[in-house]
Amino acid sequence: MILIAISRFIHPVGGLEFVDELLDSAAILTVLEMISLKKTSDEDRIQGVDLLQCISENGIQAKEILCKSGCIRVICEALAVTENAELVEKSHKLLVGISTGNPKYLSHVYRAFIALLPCDSPGAVHLALRMLRSVQYEVEPIKEIAAPLIQYGFGSMHGEIRYEARHLALDLLKTDIAPHIYQAIYKAMIDCEEWITINFVRQACAVKMIDEILMTFPEEHLQKVLVEKCIIGRLLLTLACVKYKETQKNSALALSTLAIRIPSVTPVITSSLGTLAEHFPDDAKMIFTKMTEDEAEAIRTIGKGMLEGQQL
Repeated sequence: MILIAISRFIHPVGGLEFVDELLDSAAILTVLEMISLKKTSDEDRIQGVDLLQCISENGIQAKEILCKSGCIRVICEALAVTENAELVEKSHKLLVGISTGNPKYLSHVYRAFIALLPCDSPGAVHLALRMLRSVQYEVEPIKEIAAPLIQYGFGSMHGEIRYEARHLALDLLKTDIAPHIYQAIYKAMIDCEEWITINFVRQACAVKMIDEILMTFPEEHLQKVLVEKCIIGRLLLTLACVKYKETQKNSALALSTLAIRIPSVTPVITSSLGTLAEHFPDDAKMIFTKMTEDEAEAIRTIGKGMLEGQQL
């Protein structure tokens, strides 16, 4: 109740002088400590975030003081352990407010959201991806985003998170860190015997990402970053992944899109598919539904042969 009363008292309309007094007294540190305590309820955290929101609406100086006080770190740490939708949304509003018109600390917000990607809260990960997409055009992207984006974004069991992760990856592929994103995608496509379901989910998402890249970028770009990196061999290997049908389906569709966008590679694909080529490219989904174990092994062998000597 006290936090609610203070929030109303320091509302931007007529409350600026009281915000200054609140900041000068270092009371903001007490609020942040309260939010960070494990025993604090989500309801109290929400009230604390509401108070910080009111403070952030009182100009650039207030935003900078919040950032200097460790507000970004505290809010992100709270997000990492909560499942409360209201807390997630209000934290999102606060962090958007802090980063807007505050170039000095925008990179801090950017890095904080990257650090959120491995957390166990789906709501927080989804929020982090949304925020990263919204601020990335105002900051210089860093290569450190590549690994957690693919590992935790593509590897999420939540479809909305994988969706946001793929769209963020597409945006990042238009920046200077594109090689790091491609490398992480290719790495996610390589399977092994010890894999569990989450690994296959990540692989299927990575293959779907390849299909979206094929539909997005011009042919010259695709030749350089995909065809010259032996994407056909990579997709043949994932097509032969009989352990996970979603990966096979996405692989068949990606090969079909590749043949449509770059017709010159069609003979290589059809010769690799053997008798299954009769379904290609017009009915690509039939490829994996009709595939036998022997055909999968033959395609896997061809894919491996294409990738011999090829670096990741």
